[in-house]
This record gives sequence, C-alpha cells and structure tokens, in this order.
Amino acid sequence: MAVYKFKPLRTGIRADALFTRPILEWEEHVNSRFFAMVYDALAGKTNPSVAEFSVDVANVLGEARARYHLFGGGTSISIQADRLTFDFPNLVPTDYTIVNDVIAAIHDAFPKSFPELQYDTLQTWSQEHLDLVENGALERFLGRYEIATTDTAFPSPAVMQPGLKFTIVAQDQSWQCALSAERSLLSATALFVVLNVSIRGLSNSPSYADKRTRVTAVTNSVLRLIGLEHVDAAST
Repeated sequence: MAVYKFKPLRTGIRADALFTRPILEWEEHVNSRFFAMVYDALAGKTNPSVAEFSVDVANVLGEARARYHLFGGGTSISIQADRLTFDFPNLVPTDYTIVNDVIAAIHDAFPKSFPELQYDTLQTWSQEHLDLVENGALERFLGRYEIATTDTAFPSPAVMQPGLKFTIVAQDQSWQCALSAERSLLSATALFVVLNVSIRGLSNSPSYADKRTRVTAVTNSVLRLIGLEHVDAAST
C-alpha cells in the first residue's frame, strides 16, 4: 500500500474521562474544589484569572458544570457529574506544547483533589485537517475509494467525491476507534479526518504519559492502516 505523508494544519480535540460512579451530591464544594485544583495546577503556566471560571447551574444533574475557559475563549476544562472534560476546539501545531502541559498538569492534580472519583474509560474525539504534502497525493488517496459512476445511474453528468468511514475494535475490547475521512474545506490539498477513540481498563493512577502513549498508539496504527503517516513519524 502507498504511504501518504501528512502534516497537521488545524486540530480540534476533546477528551472525556468517564467516572465509574457519578457525583450524586453536586454542591458548591465541587465547584470550589475544581477551581482550586485548576488554579493551583496551572499557576505559572497559564496563570488563571477568576474571570475564566464559570458555573452552569441546572436542575438536571447531568447538566451542572464547573468550567475553566483557557485564555478566556472556547477552549475549556470542565467537570460534570459523570466526567472530566478537556475541550480544545481549534488548535494549530504551535499550540500543541502548551496544551500538552496543561492537560498533564490537570491530569496529575485530579486524583489528589478528587480521590473519591475513579474512571476506567477515556474517550477522545478529534477533527484534524491533514495536509498531504506530495503533489497530487489527495486525489490519489481518495481515488482508492471512488465508486465509478455511469451514464445510466444519473440523468446528467455527476462527479464522485469519495470518502471512507469505518470502526475497528480490539479483540480484547481494550480499545475502539471510529474513523471518517473526506476532502478538507480548509485546504485544497488536505484531508479532513474525524477520529473517535475509546481506551478502556484505565485508572486514575497511570501517568498522563502512559495514557497519551496508548491513545497515540491506537491513532497512529489506524492512520497507518489507511496509508497515512506524519511527515516526522518519530515525533508522534
């Protein structure tokens, strides 16, 4: 199979750590503990401002939320009754280092601030615009999934815009990944890839580096399955 080298242009990432038992007594102390955890963990990194902390009050337990808006924008870290969420919707490669540092800091602070909360499943969702660097690579890549049209199929000439979608699951159920890929609207030479990865059998205790390695290993394996590889594969 041909290998298509890519470099990332823009990425949106969300990660949910799903609690094995939800917070059933949602009171003000949950909000204050979360805010204190974030503030202490990120002091000297993003230096949180009180204006970046917010609370969503709700009568439905699943809708209550305490949130930190990183840099005051759409990027956020939040806690709900059933999950801890990291949401980074619009990243460029220069953001990756600070985002990695922020996630690692919160990850390491969480079990100390909320020792009663456990999780064994991590779900990640990403939307990535991947520029295929070789001339004509996008057409060659997508051309493998084109269905030939005929004059009898449509009343007038039509152009196929192929894409692909599939789900792959580990035999032992330890992970699952769903992928879809199509032409990007951001760049004429880029592929738009959506990846949903679930890693099971986790706990609060393994390091952030360990969990990141597991997610990255699944992601890279799935991309290699369809012939995609980062231009600097050793760095991913």
